[in-house]
Amino acid sequence: DANAILISQDKAEEAFDEGWAHSAAARLPQAACAFEAAGRLAPGWANPHYQLGYVHLRSRRYGAAVEEFSKTEQISPGYLMVCEYLDLARKLADGRLSFEAFHLFERAASAESADPDTVIALCRRALELSPEFPWVRLALGRAYARKREYERALHELRSAIDTHPDRSTLCNALYARASIFMARGMSEQAVRELEKVIEIN
Repeated sequence: DANAILISQDKAEEAFDEGWAHSAAARLPQAACAFEAAGRLAPGWANPHYQLGYVHLRSRRYGAAVEEFSKTEQISPGYLMVCEYLDLARKLADGRLSFEAFHLFERAASAESADPDTVIALCRRALELSPEFPWVRLALGRAYARKREYERALHELRSAIDTHPDRSTLCNALYARASIFMARGMSEQAVRELEKVIEIN
């Protein structure tokens, strides 16, 4: 009945919060158990599967990560971030991307808002391991843009687009290029990039 559904949802949210705390503290096995419990208690809730997929990625269980991100997409289709991580998990599973490069990218992403030089150094190291890593090219382009090194930024964003990335990365790269064009007073080029984003998403 409705009461039982509410109780189950409350328990699912408790389990999810527990999983989140374990994940933040890098207690990955405990996080996985908690997110699995949340998913069982609330089968129509996508977020536990998404977080479980991310925990599996960090644990190098790439096949399991693909499965959970696929479930997330089935339950709640259309979210670009899910498509992004699903693509990433498949590349890791297929050996087209090294875990070390992924780890360096994660560190770069956490520094992106504060320190573009650190982002650039980490991304360069990641690209030595996995040259065709569009997420890293995107982060590198944005870091150069923050330093107003626009030609370098545009080169990296072009490289990200040329690797035929997932829709999320493609949209973000196009949006970043539009922002650079706007900053340089190239409004027509900026509009064209934004029109592509709208068409894709």
